[in-house]
Amino acid sequence: MDKTVILCSGSPRRQELLRLLVPEFEIIKSEADETCSCSDAGQFAEELSKRKAYAVWNRLTEVRRQEVILISADTSVWLDDEEFGKPKDRQEAFRMISRLSGHTHAVVSGVTVLDAEREVSFFEKTLVSVLPMSAEEIEGYTCSREPYDKAGGYGIQGRFSRYISGIQGDYFNVVGLPVCHLWQVLKTFGFE
Repeated sequence: MDKTVILCSGSPRRQELLRLLVPEFEIIKSEADETCSCSDAGQFAEELSKRKAYAVWNRLTEVRRQEVILISADTSVWLDDEEFGKPKDRQEAFRMISRLSGHTHAVVSGVTVLDAEREVSFFEKTLVSVLPMSAEEIEGYTCSREPYDKAGGYGIQGRFSRYISGIQGDYFNVVGLPVCHLWQVLKTFGFE
């Protein structure tokens, strides 16, 4: 691949996962608005991933656009048609984890791959089941640093893993990037 890959995300988890597919890439954080009025989880995730990609694309020169492939992603957590973003404070994290406790929710990531010739956007959905948690367990978890930069207020790969009773779908999607699906798309862009 002779084009430079740019990841439109500052997420350390996405960077780590993308390195499984593309060893070297640049990072340009997208400053796109992350609000969306879509009530469909897949549409919501795809819309935000496109918005993030184009926020970076529009900052590039015309010449630079010919030399790059952008990858952007947005991950959200959904329960009963309610979207759970990143909690702003401990009270919001407590509310989110309390709602997820004892239920199965959906983690939906939208991904956009964009170069000068085309755009491919898709979403991946994974179901995650959380054991019932006591108020003390929720309080203990929300007192840690872990909930505050993650959709839904938890990281499946961290301390919260002790409360995950099962998943249906792509584990890496829950971490923040659907690796398998993204690789299938990248192959259509010439990756081997």
